[in-house]
Amino acid sequence: VEGEALFRRERQALADLRHPHVARLLDGGRGEDGRPWFAMEYVEGERLDDHCVNGALPRRQRLELFLQLCSALAFAHARGVIHRDIKPSNVLVDADGSVKLLDFGIARLLGQGDALGDGAYTPGFASPEQLRREPATVASDIYQLGRLLACLLSADRIEQATIVEATRLPANDADEGRDRHKAANAPLPSSLPADLAAILHKAQADEPTARYASVDALVADVQAFIAHRPVNARPSSALYRGQRFLQRHPLASTATLLALAML
Repeated sequence: VEGEALFRRERQALADLRHPHVARLLDGGRGEDGRPWFAMEYVEGERLDDHCVNGALPRRQRLELFLQLCSALAFAHARGVIHRDIKPSNVLVDADGSVKLLDFGIARLLGQGDALGDGAYTPGFASPEQLRREPATVASDIYQLGRLLACLLSADRIEQATIVEATRLPANDADEGRDRHKAANAPLPSSLPADLAAILHKAQADEPTARYASVDALVADVQAFIAHRPVNARPSSALYRGQRFLQRHPLASTATLLALAML
């Protein structure tokens, strides 16, 4: 009885996730075998990673699409719902260029049991705590956001993740999950800006407490990178802040240098 009540609460929580970047839950229930089922809004679109590659999108546009996804996760987290399986095939881009997050079917309410399934996860995107069969939290979703962003910024990551993503494993297959997780962890490209690399490392820290405390904190750093402002993922220093100031104000900086040269 308690499990059924939790299932109904979680189903209602998912139905209440009305957000422009979340595919809506239309209906749900249990089959004759007692397993839960869900009917989701149909979304006509292209996988996020394919959309970035096929459109040869520049980094700025990839980051803006990622921020749309983050707004969906922040909305869900604020309502106590975690996704647990963020990966490229669960994020589509429609004809209008709008991101849609799919498959909240294994999502659950924070602090509750796994009423919606067996805790399955996708190798290559699961957090270390999921591989250890520990409960997923907001930090787990943040880790998966970091993995996804790394894919969007690296062709090698996209290729490896597509191969490894093919199968969702049950939570009790931890050894196989760890092997596939490592296979998807291609090195970040050396051409990646240091600020972005720092953001990715923080989001994907092994320890949940070392990651961003919230999706909003991750968003703040991505927006800071786009605006050439210092990011919190890197240690602050006068030199670092000065470099970012020069990036934001190149004309003023050039004028200052010319004035000094004329003295």
